[in-house]
Amino acid sequence: MNTHSLFSYDFPKRSIIASATTLKKARNPQSAECKMLLRMMSEHPDFEVAEKTIQKKPGKQTYKGLTFGTMEDYIQTQDNSKKQLAIYQAVRRMAKIKGKEYALTKHWFLQSYPDYKEKAIAQQELHALLPKEETSVVSLANAANL
Repeated sequence: MNTHSLFSYDFPKRSIIASATTLKKARNPQSAECKMLLRMMSEHPDFEVAEKTIQKKPGKQTYKGLTFGTMEDYIQTQDNSKKQLAIYQAVRRMAKIKGKEYALTKHWFLQSYPDYKEKAIAQQELHALLPKEETSVVSLANAANL
C-alpha cells in the first residue's frame, strides 16, 4: 500500500492529512487505512489528523446532469443529427480507448454545442410542450381580469 496516495504529513502544522473518503475507511479497525493511520500516529504521537481541504476554482462552470444519454438526446434534436450521432459515437469510442471516456466526450460535446445550457434547454422544452396551454392560461387570466 502506498502511503503517499492515502495520507500525507504536514510537518509545519504537525498533522497527518487525508481525504474524507480515506478517513471514513480508516474508521473500520480491520481496514488497511486504519492500520496505516495507526502506524503513522505511533511514529508521530504529537501530530493531529486533519481532513484534506479541496480548493475549488471560483466561477468554474459545471454541467450537472450532463450524461451520455443527455448528450445523445440533445444531438438528436439538432440538424443533421444522424451524422452528428455517428461523430459522437466515434469520439466516445476514441475517448474510451484513451481511458477518459466522459471527460473527452464532454469536452467535444461542449465544443460542438456551445449553446448547451440546461436551463435554456428546459425552458425550450417547456415552451415546445405547452404553447397552447400558455395561451389558454393567458386568455383565462385576461377573461378573469387578473
